[in-house]
Amino acid sequence: MDLSHEERKAALHKLQLDSERFWAQTDANNSTVAELIHRFLRLTDSTLSEEERLISFAGQVSNHWGWIGYCQVNEYIVANKPDSAYYTYAMWITSGRAFIKNDESFSLEERIRIAADVEAIIERATQETEYAPEQSLAWFYYEHPLKAEQPQIYLLKSKEWFERFIEADDFNDCDHHDLQMLGHVYFELGDFRTALHWYKRFEATEHRCHETCVLDQKLSERRLVECQQLMQGIDD
Repeated sequence: MDLSHEERKAALHKLQLDSERFWAQTDANNSTVAELIHRFLRLTDSTLSEEERLISFAGQVSNHWGWIGYCQVNEYIVANKPDSAYYTYAMWITSGRAFIKNDESFSLEERIRIAADVEAIIERATQETEYAPEQSLAWFYYEHPLKAEQPQIYLLKSKEWFERFIEADDFNDCDHHDLQMLGHVYFELGDFRTALHWYKRFEATEHRCHETCVLDQKLSERRLVECQQLMQGIDD
């Protein structure tokens, strides 16, 4: 069903209300994943597709059952709704990256275990769907919880995958966050000349975001200036 912007906005609001009522009336700890899913789909408005409601449900489960519950729901969706596999994997991987960065809620050991799961999920998505792993792996290795202890290993892996992604035929500079991140990777590897190249390419991008950017653009600006100063000192 094709919904207008206003209709979709209203449907999402209705889903939120239905979801709140569902969790208020449900004892999640005494139900199986399949039981929860069937009940959720039965009690939520069908204006939005079943796929969208399942993806929303998976995210909600993480608030009650954490990473393990979130994985169980996604496993169920992939096994029982194969047409939704691609999008399910994509959301699963994105959420997994958020989990491994959450050092306030999870210990280092927990985040390392989740990272191992995410890496395996990326591999499965690549094998079972048309999911292209380059961008996900680039960010995954940059955000890996072991990067602080073993920066060389994870920065080099991140560099490899960012370069593969940026060199792909379908890459365009609208994916400006990846240009910025590759600059950070080279900067942290100590290759300031190459970092400067990517920061300049990022700065030249026409359609990059500004105040609402998910990344710290001030950091890129500071590092660009630092690279210029370092290169000037070397060239002099």
